[in-house]
Amino acid sequence: MIKKLILPKILKPILEWIANEECKKLIALGVIIIFILGFVSYEGVSLLGMLFGPAATNSAKIIDLKPASGEIIMNDYPSIKAEYQNPSDYMMKLVINGEDVTENIDYVSDNRLEYYCSKGVIPANYEVRLSFLDKNRKERVAQTARFKTAIYDDFTAGNINWNNTHNWVFSNNCLEGTSFDGEASSIEFRHYVHGNVGIKFDAKIMLDYTGGIGVFFNSFYGVVIGDNDDRMIRIYRDKKVLETSKLQSPLIADNIYSIKIERITRPANILNTSQETVISVYIDECLLATAVDPAPLDDSYPLLGLRIWNSKMQIYSFMVYCPEL
Repeated sequence: MIKKLILPKILKPILEWIANEECKKLIALGVIIIFILGFVSYEGVSLLGMLFGPAATNSAKIIDLKPASGEIIMNDYPSIKAEYQNPSDYMMKLVINGEDVTENIDYVSDNRLEYYCSKGVIPANYEVRLSFLDKNRKERVAQTARFKTAIYDDFTAGNINWNNTHNWVFSNNCLEGTSFDGEASSIEFRHYVHGNVGIKFDAKIMLDYTGGIGVFFNSFYGVVIGDNDDRMIRIYRDKKVLETSKLQSPLIADNIYSIKIERITRPANILNTSQETVISVYIDECLLATAVDPAPLDDSYPLLGLRIWNSKMQIYSFMVYCPEL
C-alpha cells in the first residue's frame, strides 16, 4: 500500500520533466528504470541488487577430487577422496560410473569425504562426478574425474605362470631369455580379465635375433611381432592368420620398444545388431596393425600372456588395462 501511494507521487514530476526536456528523454528513461529496479524487490532483495550486487558468498566449492583425471591406479581398487566447502544448503551427490553412491559414502564431514570402491573388476575405467544440488535438485557446482585401474607386474608380484622358461633370468629390472628346444616360451598372467583388455610392455630384441614376441588371449586371438621376419606383424584368430601387416622399417636389435596390444568387442554397425572384435597393435604409441573379426569367438574371460618364438628377448614390466572405446 505504501509503495502504491509513494510511486505515483515520485514518478509524476519525473514524467513532467521528461515532457519538458525532449533532448534528455533517453537519459531520463534510464533514470526511471534504475529507480524502479532499486525500488521493486523479490524475496527481500532489490532487482538492482540482483543484477549488480556482489556475488553470493555462501555457494559450494569443490577444492580437490582424487584420483585425478588421467591417473592410473595400480593393483588396487580406487579410493575416492574430495575436499570442498559447502556453507550453503546445497545437497551433495557422488556418482561413480553412472551409479549414485551418495548414501554409501564411507566418511563424510563438512569439508571432506572418502569412498572406497570395493566391488567390480581390475582393470576398469572410472568416471566419478561430485556435485552439489539446490533444493530443486539442479546442479550448482560439479567436477568430474576420469581415471583407470590397471594390473602392473615387474615379474616379482607372483601374478605369473611360467612355461618353458627354465633358462630365463631376471636381472637389471628385466626378464631375459629365449625359447627352448624349438618350443615357444610363454608368460601367462594368472588373473582372468573381463571384457575389453589391453597389454602394454617394453621389450628389447637381443643381437642376432629378428623378433618373435607376441601376446595371446587364450587360444582364440594372438599377435606376433617379428615372426621370423624383422618387418612382419601377424594377427591370429583360432591359430589362423587373420591379418598381416608389414613395418615400414625393420625392428632394430638392442633397441627398447614400447608395445601395446588391445582387444575390444564393439557394435558392428549403428543399429547394434551384431558385434565385432578388433585387435590393434601399437609400437611406440603408433598404430601399426589392425584386424577386425566380424564373427567374434567367445572370449569373455581371456587368459593373457606373452609368448616368445625362436628369439632372445629382454622384457620389462608390463601392465594390463581396460582400453578406451
